[in-house]
Amino acid sequence: MTGPEACTILSATCIFPTCHVLMIPMQKIPAFIILFLVILACLGFLAAESGSNPAIAGIFSRSPKAITPAISSPSPYILFIEPDSGRAPIIDAIDSATRSINLTIYNLNDKKIMAALENASARGIAVRVIYDAGKDPESEVTDRNLPRMQELESHGVLTRPGPAVFAKTHQKTFTIDGKYSLIMTCNLKPDTFSSTRDFIVRTDNLTEVREIGEVFDADWNNRTATYRVPTLVWSPDHARATILSLIEGAHSDITIYNENLEDPLVVENLSQAAKRGVLVRVLIPDPAGGGKKRLKAAENLADSGVAIRQGTSYYMHAKVLIADNGTGSQRAFVGSQNFETQHLDKDRELGLLLVDPAIISGIQATFEEDWSLRSGPIPFSPQ
Repeated sequence: MTGPEACTILSATCIFPTCHVLMIPMQKIPAFIILFLVILACLGFLAAESGSNPAIAGIFSRSPKAITPAISSPSPYILFIEPDSGRAPIIDAIDSATRSINLTIYNLNDKKIMAALENASARGIAVRVIYDAGKDPESEVTDRNLPRMQELESHGVLTRPGPAVFAKTHQKTFTIDGKYSLIMTCNLKPDTFSSTRDFIVRTDNLTEVREIGEVFDADWNNRTATYRVPTLVWSPDHARATILSLIEGAHSDITIYNENLEDPLVVENLSQAAKRGVLVRVLIPDPAGGGKKRLKAAENLADSGVAIRQGTSYYMHAKVLIADNGTGSQRAFVGSQNFETQHLDKDRELGLLLVDPAIISGIQATFEEDWSLRSGPIPFSPQ
């Protein structure tokens, strides 16, 4: 259209999809209104383009959510701290199962957890338990878990001792419905929920959960397992290399909980880390209760500049190592492995490598509390 009949045609559908095309004689529209409408039309065009252009989509959106900066998916990990959390994380996991429960455990004698497993079996859940068939270290009773396994079997739970190829089955792991796993530092004993320091990490990472399930099936059937997931730390296959790598790669600090810290190579590497200026702090139970080897390892660490203390109000049963806490390179190990030779090289064990800031800070905060309030110096004998 031309001349006096010329009109301004604005397709308002760019901004308001339900509007019609407007046709208004230009001579009746003040210039500033025409300019305003043209700008609106351009903005509407950009808004429409935002669906296919991510750079534009960050500015123009029909939804407030679209202008939120992109973030990674929520963490697949949840931390539980014992004895603070009590039995709830475990009982809730058992009670939530709709299909299957796989448990690999070193020591199981907590009646409430056994009852939960029996109730799960009674409601039709396939419950399988791989257990350690070794002697009780205190009473020397052979196959200390057998009476509890026989009780579980009387309620339909399937049980099996760990493969004989391992010196011990010291792993402590639940997997529920093939959907998530609980990787634990604790045994399933009453004192776990009253007087021992331990940690449980729930992983919903399906890559990790699938491999844990595959290894469980391999151990159940006495087959050789295959390991592919680098965040899972399996003994006896690569736990030693993982722990040593964490120590050797630390730049600022190392935090350790460990019940039995006596492996000569681990002790030497921690000593070397302290000598090169890394702040190394270690919480252990009273080493005098673990024999001469454990006490000697503690003395060697202290002589090398490692700050080492023993638990007082809690028994320090956890197995944790945090390297470079609070830095961009922070890493943590949480698992069933004590830093002793057999646990690293001969037993069936499982740990988890983590970089998750919330999990690491939760463990570190607990360590700081224990270091300040629940531990004391080790009274080494005079040399």
